[in-house]
Amino acid sequence: MSKKYKEIPQWVWISFFVLALGKIALTNSQPVFAIGWNSHDDKLFLSLADSLLHGQWLGDYNNLTLAKGSFYPIWIALNSLLGMPLLTSQQLLYAFSCLMFVLALRPLKLKPMILLLVYALLLFNPISYANGPSTRVIREGIYASETLLVVAGFMALFLRWNWEMKSVVRWSMISGFSLAALWITREEGIWILPTVFFLTVVPAFWIFKNRLENRFKRLALLALPFGLLIISISLISALNFYHYGIFTPVEYKQKDFLSAYGALTRVKHNSWQPDIPVPAETRMRIYKVSPAFAELKPYLEGDIGKAWSSNSVFWRPATEEWVADQQNLEISGGWFMWALRDAAAAAGHYTSGEAAATYYRRLASEVNTAIAQGKLEAARGVKATMTPLWHKEYLSPLLKAMAKSAVFMINFREFDPRPSYSIGNDSQLALFRDITRDKLSQSPKMRVTGWAVNSESPLDITIHTADGKILDSSIQREQSPDVYPHFQSLPWASEARFSITTTKLTGENLYLSLKNNHGSVEKIPLDGAIKRFQSAKTQGNIEAVSTVTNNSLAQNLGIRYLESIGRIYGLILPPFVILSLVYYFIFSLKMFRSLNNFMIWVISSAILGAIFIRIFIVSFIHVSSFPGVNTLYLSPAYPLMLAFVSVMMSKITNSLGRL
Repeated sequence: MSKKYKEIPQWVWISFFVLALGKIALTNSQPVFAIGWNSHDDKLFLSLADSLLHGQWLGDYNNLTLAKGSFYPIWIALNSLLGMPLLTSQQLLYAFSCLMFVLALRPLKLKPMILLLVYALLLFNPISYANGPSTRVIREGIYASETLLVVAGFMALFLRWNWEMKSVVRWSMISGFSLAALWITREEGIWILPTVFFLTVVPAFWIFKNRLENRFKRLALLALPFGLLIISISLISALNFYHYGIFTPVEYKQKDFLSAYGALTRVKHNSWQPDIPVPAETRMRIYKVSPAFAELKPYLEGDIGKAWSSNSVFWRPATEEWVADQQNLEISGGWFMWALRDAAAAAGHYTSGEAAATYYRRLASEVNTAIAQGKLEAARGVKATMTPLWHKEYLSPLLKAMAKSAVFMINFREFDPRPSYSIGNDSQLALFRDITRDKLSQSPKMRVTGWAVNSESPLDITIHTADGKILDSSIQREQSPDVYPHFQSLPWASEARFSITTTKLTGENLYLSLKNNHGSVEKIPLDGAIKRFQSAKTQGNIEAVSTVTNNSLAQNLGIRYLESIGRIYGLILPPFVILSLVYYFIFSLKMFRSLNNFMIWVISSAILGAIFIRIFIVSFIHVSSFPGVNTLYLSPAYPLMLAFVSVMMSKITNSLGRL
């Protein structure tokens, strides 16, 4: 059946383009926040992308090769081949996802101006240019876009359930590829499935009920996205099997690793703590009954365990906060999985994917057998999972964390468009520059200018800390026609002026060091206490100590504009979110009585359900594993929140228009 809707006016298309171009121009002021040493996240994705660029799939096999989904490294590699700055390509993807969502709404016959407002509201979502999710080389840079694309695709299929086949085919392909990309980007893609299934089952039922023409083809198109998902997962798994001997898209979903993790975490603790999956006392008991786990003892109780313990933070229910506590080598939930894999690698079990799987299979078997024989007590049945065992003590903090997450999101808390300063040495940061094709944020510099003359020789000028550490710096010698006439007997006085620049260190007491060829040293504090200095052999003047930033005026202006837009969202959105929720519940009651506007109710419920599930998962992680209530882990829920508000406010506007 062919369905017609009013074409979008040309002025709206032009407005879409201008808004996207403006967003790109503003976000172009943001450099990449590089964390050069972060081998488990930022640096890992770049290393994997570098291997792809060299035709080596994901590179040599180790405990990190298959630890995370491969789509983001693939995205980075393709972006690098195209020569496009990484942050720009991610902003283009987000703009595209916003456009697809607006186009998906067309069957609702919204006014062109409403469509434009929906697009603008989604496009300038503050978290799409927030420091962290959008400035680091991290999966969240594309994950929110993928989420919005998945919802838009399946929503479009739902709204076009009885439309001409050509339109359905396009949206089915978009849905399938976006779902596959999302699934292969992160490991917890299951959170979006209830929304996807809801938007699929309802039109499938209608197609059967109404006996539409080509109904089996239509049902096949509804199933096509899931087929594309399975094909994509199988393709990635096959490539991993070919290169590493293990058929899995990512090892955190591999059954042997999950079985081993599940076996370790099912052992009952002597004293349960909400955020520690395998306490030190439990590890000691498992070592005694599992030779496989005992192989890891030198590492889990040694440097590897100490390192992950020192990075761990622990939940304190009494104060409802996370604190550092390094006693007893306890490793919290967010870090134990990494400690386990690092220890297994140190013990020599990561020579290949099959070798690692064989080891984890043996570990799981030994622990589960020990439990079956009564050598260890179990807190739950055999289960291949990384999900913490539910305890009733989680309920109260979980509900509080969910409320905290909702308030956190609605108010856009912790939003900041200013990228943090990049961290790492030159060799570490070179990988970021080369592959992202983007500029990196840099720490502000301190520049000291002045002049100095020594009566015995030219001076070696450096900057050092109070404990004598010399800082890397660059120095420029300058002609000094104003100084030289006073020291004409000293040829080097003709270049007595200097400008020395080094990294600015907050909270450090820094000194200017003046050393002549005979080893004589003058030390001048740079706190402003001394300007003019003179000793028996050296005299000079510190004329200025200034801070130098690498941002241009345009960059600073762009970031200020982004900051202002984010503040406007934080002020205006909360009442609209509350109004949308209230209207949704009133609208739902009316809909169930009359079944009017059922299609709008379905899509708004599907979006709201996805938000709720994301908040639930993040909140449960927050109270059971590691601090999760932040813009990073909630990032895919923000565009959904704006989408929900858009749908509800559009419905309210249409209702008012009929009055």
